[in-house]
Amino acid sequence: MTEDNMTLLGEQMMENMRIRGMGDKAQKSHIRAIKNLPNS
Repeated sequence: MTEDNMTLLGEQMMENMRIRGMGDKAQKSHIRAIKNLPNS
């Protein structure tokens, strides 16, 4: 997956979390957790 795709995926994820009513701290926590996942 290219960096552009990852950026788009991240933007979509943030938008989905916002739509679901997640607060900023929860969103940042989720993003941080995903960044810490090992690459497959």
